[in-house]
Amino acid sequence: MKTPASIQPLLPLLVALIVPCAGPRCSADEAGEAFFEKKIRPVLVQHCFQCHSAKATDDGGDLRLDRKLTADQRLITPGDPDKSLLIHALRYQNSDLQMPPSGRLPLDVIRDFERWVETGATDPRPAGELTQGTPTTTITDVATGRQFWSFQPLRRTPPPAIDPGWGQAPVDAYINRKLRAANLQPAGPADRRTLIRRASLVLVGLPPTPAEVDAFINDPRPDAFPRLVDRLLSSPAYGERWGRHWLDVMRYGD
Repeated sequence: MKTPASIQPLLPLLVALIVPCAGPRCSADEAGEAFFEKKIRPVLVQHCFQCHSAKATDDGGDLRLDRKLTADQRLITPGDPDKSLLIHALRYQNSDLQMPPSGRLPLDVIRDFERWVETGATDPRPAGELTQGTPTTTITDVATGRQFWSFQPLRRTPPPAIDPGWGQAPVDAYINRKLRAANLQPAGPADRRTLIRRASLVLVGLPPTPAEVDAFINDPRPDAFPRLVDRLLSSPAYGERWGRHWLDVMRYGD
């Protein structure tokens, strides 16, 4: 599948967003800390700190979740979610051990915790007792902080080598590498009816009309697909669909 000329300049940025930890500066520890800060800490703050923190208003049985979780607490067994009491509580496996008591968390949140434990349960918070006013975040000097992957400048990285004749865009090389790692073969080229449906649903969130499908199928020009993508990118529906995601990120609401 050819990449439309209008989006080729964006490919390095897209690859950087899709594989942020591909660079040598992004260590496993940094990836683990980023996952904790994005997926784990917000859930603990929202659902657990009321009962299990230094400022708890309810009796949480002296269980503290506002400090570094370690294996010796028996709450987690790094690498093995099935042996971790925290995961048991989140799964509601035991009627006497259910967290949070107000209701079971969504399945995708529980899976985030399972993945966190499976990958070693990286927790950048300080260990030990915390006193009133003690910060719960790790202090990082500016020079070290600048080495974090999200602050690195964008740079062009040569894509991995792929089989000649397969793939036409740089991103195809990364797709091919993942397929090989999973012992999978790439699917054959999609027909035009499938292409226009995929492009329409992804870019504008709406299926193409029968007239649009017929026009694309019968378009003899070799650049028919790039022209289709350019038309969809120029559509107001494209801005409406993708603008909504950015508004969600900014927490906009009427």
